[in-house]
Amino acid sequence: MRLNSRGLKFSALIYGGLGRVEFKQGKWNEAESDLRKSLDILEKPETRDSDMTAFYTAQLSMVYYSQERYTEAESLYDRIAANLGAGKGRDLLMQAEVMEGACKAAEGNGHGNSS
Repeated sequence: MRLNSRGLKFSALIYGGLGRVEFKQGKWNEAESDLRKSLDILEKPETRDSDMTAFYTAQLSMVYYSQERYTEAESLYDRIAANLGAGKGRDLLMQAEVMEGACKAAEGNGHGNSS
């Protein structure tokens, strides 16, 4: 069965949500894989959504940042800035950084992944 554009966008949301959860759990490879699947869907002409693409691109940049893959993270930031304008792209990255800080704080308080 072939999904229509709404079904594909829903799939992108699911993959993106999984990627965010995996990021919070420190499962970098899984997070990267699912965020890439989400972005692959969102970058197709029939499902293009610049705000969602920017959001999940920012999430993927945080995965890279957390792995100290700074060049790749910066490349994604530049892509967000080019697509949405520097101000909005920076806002999305700042939101992602706040999320990362909250995750680290939760781990420090015994609420994070014990692996």
